[in-house]
Amino acid sequence: DAGYESDLIEKLKDGSLDFAVLENAPLDDGIERETLGYRRLIFYGPNKPPYNTVAQPIPPKTIFRWPCVSYERECGFHLIGNRFFRERYGLVLQSEDLVVQFDTWESRIIGVKEGLGWSAMPEAIAQRHKDDPDLIRLRLDCDDIYYPVVLAWRTDHVISESSRRFMDFFKTHIPEGYFRKEPNS
Repeated sequence: DAGYESDLIEKLKDGSLDFAVLENAPLDDGIERETLGYRRLIFYGPNKPPYNTVAQPIPPKTIFRWPCVSYERECGFHLIGNRFFRERYGLVLQSEDLVVQFDTWESRIIGVKEGLGWSAMPEAIAQRHKDDPDLIRLRLDCDDIYYPVVLAWRTDHVISESSRRFMDFFKTHIPEGYFRKEPNS
């Protein structure tokens, strides 16, 4: 199954999923987690002013004055970035800062390329677009943002043998270097 983390967590809780792979999973009671590794968020903007004319690294308060292309407000990536900037800089993306909310990475990238605003995306997605002439990487004047990727399952749910074998297969077949072992490593 695929979906937003909140939906996957509900399916774990109601027993309709044995396990899920989650990014930045909240600490819900009754959900066990095993961290697979850490991924980094990368910021991109359109290769247009003001994004391509501002000196880098960019102060976080500057990027928060520009429109943002995001996922839905309750998605993991929106929450990761919002928590990071709120805790360190007192900055929070408000609804009026979000010019458009898409439900796929590719649609977000098209929105950024069209000049709708900047966006944060996982490093794995950003790598696919690093040579795109219509995008510019935005380097922020702050620590990199990392988030955990976890296997999650309900503590009191009996996981089927086939699901347990698939979990083990999944863990042992993650390509070397796909995840960072620790944030900032």
